[in-house]
This record gives sequence, C-alpha cells and structure tokens, in this order.
Amino acid sequence: MVAVRTADGLVDDLRRLASELETQDLRSGRLTASQTSQTRDRLVRIIRSYLIPRLTNPEAPLSVVFAGPTGSGKSTLVNSLSGLEVSETGPIRPTTKGPVILASERARHQFESVGGVDCEVVTGRAPILSHVALVDTPDIDSTLTEHRVMAEILIDCADVVVMVTSALRYADLVPWEVLRRVKAAGTPLIFVLNRVNRGSSGAITDFASRLSEAGVEGDIIAVPEHHVEVGTHSVPALAVRELGRRLVGLTRDRGRYQQEIFHRVIDSTITQISDLTDQVERDRVWVEDIDAGIRSAFEDKAQALDLSALITGLEMSKVPEGGRWRLRRWRRTNRLKSRDLAEFESTLRGRLITLVESDLRSIILRKGELGIVGGTVEGAAHDVHLITGRAIDGWFDIVRREADGTDKRDRYLAAAVLISAALGAGGRRPAEILFGPDSEVLTNRVRLQLLDRLQVTYTQTAAHLCESLRLVSGEGEADELQSRLTGVVVRSHFADA
Repeated sequence: MVAVRTADGLVDDLRRLASELETQDLRSGRLTASQTSQTRDRLVRIIRSYLIPRLTNPEAPLSVVFAGPTGSGKSTLVNSLSGLEVSETGPIRPTTKGPVILASERARHQFESVGGVDCEVVTGRAPILSHVALVDTPDIDSTLTEHRVMAEILIDCADVVVMVTSALRYADLVPWEVLRRVKAAGTPLIFVLNRVNRGSSGAITDFASRLSEAGVEGDIIAVPEHHVEVGTHSVPALAVRELGRRLVGLTRDRGRYQQEIFHRVIDSTITQISDLTDQVERDRVWVEDIDAGIRSAFEDKAQALDLSALITGLEMSKVPEGGRWRLRRWRRTNRLKSRDLAEFESTLRGRLITLVESDLRSIILRKGELGIVGGTVEGAAHDVHLITGRAIDGWFDIVRREADGTDKRDRYLAAAVLISAALGAGGRRPAEILFGPDSEVLTNRVRLQLLDRLQVTYTQTAAHLCESLRLVSGEGEADELQSRLTGVVVRSHFADA
C-alpha cells in the first residue's frame, strides 16, 4: 500500500529546501548559546532522513524508536515484544552501546543506516516485525556524548517514539527535554511506565498530571514489575501485551496513519524553519543597531584621553631667563644619553598601553549591556596590547626623526622634550629653545600624529567587535528560504494517501 503519494515536485522541493537551509549561517552573537545552529542541523536531518524517505519509499515499515534513560528497561521491552533476546540487558549501564534495530529480513537494508548513524540490524519472523521495526537506542542520559547524539538522531527519524521510564525515574530532567524535542517535531508518542508495583501505583497519576501540564499528548501504558531470572533478558508476553496491541493497532490502517504522521512532521518542520528565518531577520536588525552603537562609542575616542598625567620621571632644571650662554649651560646640564631616552620611552609606553586598554575595556563592558558578553569581549580585547604597542613605537620613531634635526648633542633631550610637550607637560619654553620659533606648530603636529595612531587602536577594536557579531546571514538569504518554504507548503497539501 502506498502511504503517501508525492505531489509533483515535492521531493525536489524538499531536497532544495534542505540544501538551502544547510548553507544558511543562522547563528548570531545573541543566539549561539541557544543552539540555533543545532536546531538548523536537526531540521535538515528530518527532511533528508525522514520526510524524503517516507515519500520515496512509502511501504517501508514504521520506525518505532524506544528511548529512555539509563536502566529504564528499553532493551527488555524490545526483546519481549519481538520474542528475541538480541539487545543486551544488565546491571552495568549503559548496556546498549549503539542502535540495535529489529526488523524483517525484507526491510534489513532500509535500517542499516538511519540519519547517518550505522545500526546493527537483527532480523526475525515475529508477526509485529511485518509492519514495524523496533529501534533500541543508547540511553538519552548517557555520560557519553556520542550515545546521546545517536539517540537524538534516531528519535528525529522515528514514525513513533516509545518513551520508556520507570516508576522511580519519570521525573528526571533529561527525558523531559527529549519529550519537548519530540513534541516540537510532531512525532506521535507512546509512554511506558515500567516496573510498576503496588507501592508505585500513584506514579501513573502523577506522571499523567505532569504530561498534561507540559502540554504533551499521549497515553501511558503501565508495565508491571516482574522477577527476571539471571541470564534472561525479557519479561513474560503478558506484561507487554498492551504495548504490543497498541503498536499492531497502528498498522491496521497504515496508509492513513502514515499520512497523518507525515503531515504532522512536515507542518512542524516548516513552522520551525519559518521561525528560524524570522529570528534571522530580527537578529540582522539587532546586529545593525549594535554595530552602529559600537562605532559611535569608539569614534574620536582618542581625542578624549588625558595624556598630560602620564609624564613623570623626566627631571629637567628650569629654563633660565637671560643670554645665550645660560641657555647653552641649561642644555648641557639636561642632556640625555640613549639609554636615558629608552628608559623614559619604555615607562611612557607602558603607561599609554595601560591607559588605552583600561579605556577600551570600560567601553566594551558598557556595550555588554546591549548583549556583547563572554568570549566576544575577551576576543576583542585580546590584541589591544599588541596594537597599542605598535602604534606608540611608531610614534616614537616619528619623534626621534624630528629630533634628529637638532644639534646632534641634544637629540635625545630634544626627543624627550618633544614627547613631553606633545603630551601637554613640561611647558612650551624647552621646546622653543631646542626647536626654534616653529616649535608650537611641530608640537601640535606630533600630538595629532599620536592621537591618530591611538585612534587606530580604537577603530580596529570596534571593527573586531562588530565582526564578532556579524554571524547572521546576509539580507535576502532568509527571504529566499521563506520563498522555498512557501513552495513546500503548497505542494505538501496535495500529498495524499
């Protein structure tokens, strides 16, 4: 029987939709933590590993995925339903190290790989395997990431998810996270509360109440606790009769049921993709606003720096009034050696770097109120020391070249005096003596060269911050994806049983 007949072009539309969605960079500085990219990848997987196979191979058995936490009894239930003991059970957890799928020999090749996950397929002749494949997954709360990922992929590719938990563990957090995942996908759910005894009968009522509060639909099947002999990996057939009856019942009107599941999943998938593209557009506007705010905060920032307080440690005697010989004596008294200038520059360099770094970090932290946090701040501030140091070293080279035009014996003193004057310290008189009547013009020019170089540090830091936020797809890409979605929606409404 054909479960879902494809509308013309629907398979091609879905393939193109998956390809275009896969190329979208849906991250943003604000949404990376909410795993937007993982959601995108999951939706691509559902399209390629569930929707398209259901259209191209509608007679494939229903994929019934058993999911649950460690020790919930998934493997025991699978063994009991099939009459086979192939999924190992035991006290050492997790027992199921990889997916084990029980299917008919005819369907073996269809389940050797599911959603890119290699599976161990065991075939049997149990009546239930004529129309369904039973998928035993690794524990969803496994401490091994690869086990959790495998379980999630198989859940995404399921026709039915049997959520197995126990009377002692139904309130655990992880299974409820998986429930929300299944609910979002639109996949039907069957709940099994395993190992129920007389003392835990109230757990059924409480579990049902929790499901209702969470807005999750699905009946609860209670499996009573049984004593299992050592070496036995199943429970009596009577214990799983209701679960088996429920699964077999799904196959009686298989065509209608598969059509209903298909439309539920495709409608949910389209809704989630549409929500993602809407979020991309909102984040694009958000990033543009943050971008403008950052650039505004850093614009002309160097002009506001107070540089005069940085000059300390350069001791010079007061310039005397009077004749030329007194000025010559002052110059001889205050002459510096190369190492004196180098020490002065090194001290000033450290203070300038500290000043700029402190100012940059204060700006970045203020911008953090708008959403820039964590690694973005550290990434932007990481190279500030290096960039600022290079800017200052280049400025010292400029000052030394200007000082080379003075008397050779005075060039180190001239460089120190010009640095001090450019930073607004030391007064104008020493510079006039060493550089002549145009010293004020020279001092202003050298000061502007320093401020320009420091402004480069601010500008590069702002650019780094903005680049860190440019993680949202460009304008127009989301519109194209929405257009592709529209085509899928229209065609999917014409897919019939």
